[in-house]
Amino acid sequence: MIRVRNVAGRPDMLQFSVSDTGIGIAIDKQESIFEAFSQADGSTTRKFGGTGLGLTITRRLVSLMEGEIWVESTEGKGSTFFFTALLPEAAQAVRPDILVDLRNLKILVVDDIQINRTIIRKYLEPLGAEIFEAESGVQALALLEQAIPFRLALLDCQMPLMDGLELSTGYAPTPR
Repeated sequence: MIRVRNVAGRPDMLQFSVSDTGIGIAIDKQESIFEAFSQADGSTTRKFGGTGLGLTITRRLVSLMEGEIWVESTEGKGSTFFFTALLPEAAQAVRPDILVDLRNLKILVVDDIQINRTIIRKYLEPLGAEIFEAESGVQALALLEQAIPFRLALLDCQMPLMDGLELSTGYAPTPR
C-alpha cells in the first residue's frame, strides 16, 4: 500500500509511506538497514536477493529533498517505510500541457494484470481513445480475429503462456 499526504502546517512537504505484509524487521535492526551493504537478516539476501544498497541510496535522495526516512515494523507482520520530501509548487509548468486528440482511435491493451489495463484506460479514454482490453495473448488474438481496426496496441512483454513479443511477432507460444 502506498500513501501520500501533506505534512501538517507544511504545504510544500509531503509524507510518503509504503507498507507491506512481508517478514518484518526486528526493532534492533531497523536503523542499520539504511546503511550500505547492511540487511536485517543476512539469510534474506540469499533467499530474496538484493545488495543492501537500495535504502542507502533512498536515504541520500530523501536527504537531498530535505526530508527524512524511517521504518516502523513488526517481525512476521510487515513494515511501513516513511519518507518526507520538500516539494514546493513550481512557479510555472515545466512544459505546457500537450494536447493530444485520440478521438475514435481504437487501441488494444494487452496485459495480464488488471490494474495496468485500468491505468491505461483512465489516461487514454479522456483523450477520446476507444480502449479494447485483453488479459492474455489468446484473448488479444480473438479480438484481432474480429477485424477491429486497431491503430495502436500496447502489449505487456511479461505475460504467461504468450508474452507481448510472441503476440506481436506471430510466434507460437513455447511451453513454459
